[in-house]
Amino acid sequence: MTLRKILFWGHLITGCVVGLLIANMAISGMVLAFAPQIVDWSERGSSEIHGPLLARAPLPAESLLAIAEKVKPNVFITGLTFRSSPVASWFINFSQEERGLYLDPYTGEVLGFGSKARTLLLKVEDWHQRFSQKNWGVRVTGVISAGFLMMLLSGLCLWVPREFCSAAFAGRLYFQKGLKGKARDWNWHNTIGFWSSPFILITVVTGLVMSYLPSRQNKKVPDQRAPAMAIYPTIYIALAKSKMADWEEINLRFPKKNGDPVTAFIKTNKKQWGPPNRARLKINAFSGEEISWEPAGGGNMNQRWRAWVTPLHTGRAWGGWGQLIMFFSAVGSLILVYTGLRMAWRRINYLPDQSS
Repeated sequence: MTLRKILFWGHLITGCVVGLLIANMAISGMVLAFAPQIVDWSERGSSEIHGPLLARAPLPAESLLAIAEKVKPNVFITGLTFRSSPVASWFINFSQEERGLYLDPYTGEVLGFGSKARTLLLKVEDWHQRFSQKNWGVRVTGVISAGFLMMLLSGLCLWVPREFCSAAFAGRLYFQKGLKGKARDWNWHNTIGFWSSPFILITVVTGLVMSYLPSRQNKKVPDQRAPAMAIYPTIYIALAKSKMADWEEINLRFPKKNGDPVTAFIKTNKKQWGPPNRARLKINAFSGEEISWEPAGGGNMNQRWRAWVTPLHTGRAWGGWGQLIMFFSAVGSLILVYTGLRMAWRRINYLPDQSS
């Protein structure tokens, strides 16, 4: 058996085994491609204060958290997010998959809750990453990514024609008119596979890396803040603001168990491509003292490389255009699965070609 036949049968068998799972991840990836924009649009009525602003100072963070606890008394507050804009509302996060809450920082008025679109997209993301299974889901998606990577590499080898001539390359580089059945599927499979392969390769490799990052391994911790824990958000906020004068958004995440630090993620208003311009500050939850500080773009070489993984996977490393490209690469993956399974079905069942 020649090397080409080994690659072909490996490509075909792997596609038959994981093809539908790849299609599932491609569809969920298409849904998540513009998730930030969808959430911003769906919550546009609550994320900002409408009407005239009076010359007044915002309420203390403790007062706003007390209001949030009255609105949802049976769940714990796990974090809060606020922006430097004077018209931006505060967003309070809750445990147990509860929708967040928007508050007017000046009056404490409830402006709205996190949209259903946010909740739906979080569920889709959990399905995309681990099939909503915390114990074994990540390992399964990792195996699927590895299988897809093998198919991509073997497919690129099989794409090279046996004879180097213009006619052979034309059927692999461009869509041909008037084709039906197997000939059309073969043309689409090769053409879409060739032009989308660089972006699919980025998606698959970064997905494989994310599946086996230590941060993806699920630790069994309570999905709530420890009831006996003292929280001093005003102290945390003051420390976070002092670290970066040009901050645009601060996201405080309260610890899930006693002894864990409060984590503040601080974004600046500098627009750039690549990883998000975000710094991380860890604070002692009881004393309010700084534990560690990691500026934007800081950390060791491993941490800087890892900061690129998610932006590359989602396309956000290149802004909106990158998200659009990754959306179409997911569409391309779906078409590759469709045409590949159709050709595999014909070969296994020896169906005649319609074009003949």
